[in-house]
Parts: sequence; structure tokens; C-alpha cells
Amino acid sequence: MERIQSALAKARAARQGQTRQGDQGATPQTSKADKALRDAWMAVPEVRLNRKRLLKKRVTAFESGRSSAEFDRLRTRILSVAGPKGWRKIAIVSPSAQNGKSTVATNLAFSMARHSHRNTLLMELDLRRPSIAAMLGLSPALDLSRVLEGKGELAQNAARFGSNLIVAPSNAVRGGTAELLQDPSTVDAIDAVIDDYQPSIVLFDMPPMGVGDDVIGFLDQVDCALIVVAAGTTTLDQIDACEREVAQLTNVLGVVLNKCRFESQVSDYDDYY
Repeated sequence: MERIQSALAKARAARQGQTRQGDQGATPQTSKADKALRDAWMAVPEVRLNRKRLLKKRVTAFESGRSSAEFDRLRTRILSVAGPKGWRKIAIVSPSAQNGKSTVATNLAFSMARHSHRNTLLMELDLRRPSIAAMLGLSPALDLSRVLEGKGELAQNAARFGSNLIVAPSNAVRGGTAELLQDPSTVDAIDAVIDDYQPSIVLFDMPPMGVGDDVIGFLDQVDCALIVVAAGTTTLDQIDACEREVAQLTNVLGVVLNKCRFESQVSDYDDYY
């Protein structure tokens, strides 16, 4: 705990010194800030990949290859849109449950992390039916909701994969999930995490749009949202309604057609990403 707090304190102090330096190019102070930030990331406990488990759970983008190609394409298309606009806080949403948004979010995080120059943070905000810990085989003791409630530090409730991917899973919260996500203290807690770790990209795995008002009350905190729909399950009317609702709250980054087994299914959707 002391090591974590020390690393974060050094990172904050170095950034404050860097701000005072102004835009004067590379200085010893900027190098100090970079080292302090790296120390903060390294203070998050590392978890080794269990390749067999990940593949069983349909997580394939932790390594390059044919099975990760679609997620890599999605990654590149997202970055080509979000990068020039300065968007780095991206919500992953879906019209309803069982569309595969958590699997897409996790694969996208691993794909992003294979860019060694980019630090990626995946935060699970689906507090009703969280699934990322089970998907990745993480300890149930890791619980992002504790961070949101001010009861713990991120480094105590997250896992690091490699040097540039932090995954913060959640446990299910009994009742009041919408109120928790809409609480100003929750927004402050998330902002503090982003300020401490300075990720290049933050992915928020959100609850389905059709379940309560959790997402509606939080989307104004992100730069954009990616909508995940399921071929053969999600109707065009559901996609249209979800896209219109999201567009009222934030920028729509695109629509991902998931669970598509046959090429003919793609023709049923005109606006897939």
C-alpha cells in the first residue's frame, strides 16, 4: 500500500513540476514525470496471461494473428476517428444484454495494448452484471466499485497485463447502481484515476442501454460511445433507438456488428461499424 501511494505521490508531484516548466520541450523534469508515471503503472500488480482460458472465453486479441484481425481493424478505425479529435474516454454500450459488449471491450483493450507506446485502461462500469473478472480469471477481491465509493485505491482493485494495460473489474452492486454512477463523487473518483495514471485510452464497459438508467446518467462524462449489437438478435429498430439515445448524450463513434457467423447477415445492417 505504501509503495502504491508513494508511486502516485511522485507521479503527481512530477506532473505539477512539469506544468510549471511550461512548453519548453524535453527537460529533466519531463523525464522525471515519465519515470514517476511508469512507476505508478508498475505498482499495479501484474497478472500473467492464461492463453488457454482467454481463448475459451473468446478473448483473442492479446496476440497478433488471424483471430485478432477484426479487433485490430476496429482498433485502428477507432483511433483514426478518436485520435484527431482528442477523444480518449470511450464507452462501450449495447441496446440489450447478451450482445457481447464486454467481450468486445476486453478484446479491444488487449488490441490497443499491443501498441507499446499507448497505455490503455479498461474500467468495468457494468455494476449490475459484471463479467470481466470471470472472463480473465481475476480475483474477486478486485473491485472497481470500491474505488468509486472512495473505499480503496485503483492499484489495489485492478490488474496489469504487460506494461501498458490495466484492467479494473467490478463486483455486482446490489441496488442503486444508477445513483452510484451519477454521483458527483464517482465522477471525481474516475477523474482522479485518469489524472493519476494518464492513460492514452480509457474504455468503459457500460451496462446495456435497456437496463435501467445507468448509462444515460453517465454518458455525458465520456468523449464518445461505441455501440455493440448482435447479429440475428438485435433488431434494426433497437439499433436505431439506441443510436439516437446515445447521440443525445455523447458522440457516436460507430456501431459494431458482433456474433456475425455468415456474411449474408451483414447485409441486414446498413450502419454497422
